[in-house]
Amino acid sequence: MSTDERPPGSGGGERDSWDAERPTALRSTQPLPGPPREIPLALPPARPAAEPYRLGIVLGEGGMAVIYDAHDPTLGRSVAVKVMKPELAGDPDLQSRFLHEARILGQLEHPGVVPVFSAGSLPGVGPFYAMKKVRGRTLREILRGMSQRDFGDRRHTARFVDIFEKVCQTVAYAHSAGILHRDLKPENIMVDEFGVVVVLDWGLSKKLTASAEEQGIVATQVGMVKGTPAYMSPEQASGSTAEVNFRTDVFALGIILYEILTGALPFSGHSRTEVMEKVIYHDPAPPRKLNRQASRTLAAVCMKALSKDPAKRYESAQGLAADIRLYRDRLPTSAYRPGPLERVGNWVGRHPALAAAAGTALLLALAFGGYLWHRHDAQRIRADEQRQLEALAELRDKDKLQKSLLTIRDAYDALRRLDEDSAALEAKRQATAASDAARLLQLQHDFEQVEAARYILSNRTRIRAVGAITEFRTKRGLDFGQLDPEVMKFFRERSLQTVRDHMKRREWYIAHYYLWDYLRPDRDSAIQWTDAERAEFTALMRQVEEKLREKIGPDLPLPDWRRFHSLMPRRPRD
Repeated sequence: MSTDERPPGSGGGERDSWDAERPTALRSTQPLPGPPREIPLALPPARPAAEPYRLGIVLGEGGMAVIYDAHDPTLGRSVAVKVMKPELAGDPDLQSRFLHEARILGQLEHPGVVPVFSAGSLPGVGPFYAMKKVRGRTLREILRGMSQRDFGDRRHTARFVDIFEKVCQTVAYAHSAGILHRDLKPENIMVDEFGVVVVLDWGLSKKLTASAEEQGIVATQVGMVKGTPAYMSPEQASGSTAEVNFRTDVFALGIILYEILTGALPFSGHSRTEVMEKVIYHDPAPPRKLNRQASRTLAAVCMKALSKDPAKRYESAQGLAADIRLYRDRLPTSAYRPGPLERVGNWVGRHPALAAAAGTALLLALAFGGYLWHRHDAQRIRADEQRQLEALAELRDKDKLQKSLLTIRDAYDALRRLDEDSAALEAKRQATAASDAARLLQLQHDFEQVEAARYILSNRTRIRAVGAITEFRTKRGLDFGQLDPEVMKFFRERSLQTVRDHMKRREWYIAHYYLWDYLRPDRDSAIQWTDAERAEFTALMRQVEEKLREKIGPDLPLPDWRRFHSLMPRRPRD
């Protein structure tokens, strides 16, 4: 028989299929061929007449029949004609079984079943039936052309799942008509170059609603056990014919699906007996153990179909086909419930446009969130930089202030030495006799130089002290308590001296203002006057007020400097 053109009915029903089930080396995947070549396997000595068909070359030969390429002159088409072998045509029982297959095919009007055009028994020929000639390759030939790597390729899996679903639909249609195939295997599945899938070899089929005489059951070979061991269900292998039902075909479909997922048979051995023993007593390895790339859903569907207990399998091929459709539609099946991530992936697969829109929206949201985060982070960085700059400026100010305080302290020490020099010169002058005019003149000259230097240094130190205090009060908001006590003491002494100087010059209004300013409550607490200093300021204030009263008389009020304080130039907050 040609590998490119296989007639229906020429599978395991007419030949021993054991050799086809031996494990073979997997080859690289080949595409489906173009128009098949017709290579005759044998030419009979004489071509019988099967009017109205003109028989041509032999396409195949089985245990009971020969299949010819024939021409239908009425409709001008090629058909396949299956003719019972002459040496068996005389057996009425075999004739009945032969025509049973034709009747089964005639009852199944489905795209997955080869249509029968006519059938009968002609004188000199015997029983025959004509059917559509099927072109293509068997699923077995396609599987043998695959490498092990191809079984992990999702594209190949999708292609075979499509083929398998069509097989399930064809068998489900047969089950709906009450017909059981009983010999499903890759050799009995034909796929043409256009993706049309046909289930062949219905020679072992059984109509569950028919009587035993009507069933006309045919063995895989005459006198052999019915079915193919590697594709038998446990009830078939154990000989429990009463338990054979639609679930038997489901088990065979599970074996085919197992091969599609793994490239291997679930039950194999070196003899028919060994294989049948494994079918009955041994559970197959899970498909994902042989192929980690296999779909979890398909593996669960496969293992449900291969359950030893028929009650745990799918009730018929219709249930199996329904789960395969659910898998292709990315919906939960009866055999497997996907996890959260798988459900999300399945939802994306079912709604690609909506998922793309949602993904785009999510990306935009993430981008906008990233922008906001980046903006917030940039603001935080800028704020950190600003704080660092401020901290650096504060450190610089503190360093500058510290240097100023050290300078003030040095100036204060210098003033103290000048005071000591001045006191020493004064003492020498007091001790010098009045007659020593030159000596007195020298001492007076030195004394006035010291006093001048002291006055200049005192003013400069006061200015620096005021600046330091202003830095504390206005720029950094620090506490006066952090200032050197000697600096504060010097500042207080200079304040008292300023008031005394104005009083000496009889500048009573100016002296009164300074006394009012220094004794204000907020200034009083900031400068931290001692009790003695505060008492002296109070005494000076009474003296100035008495002088003002003498000047302005008893009827006029003393000056209220609060009216003019806001108009005064901003003085350092000393």
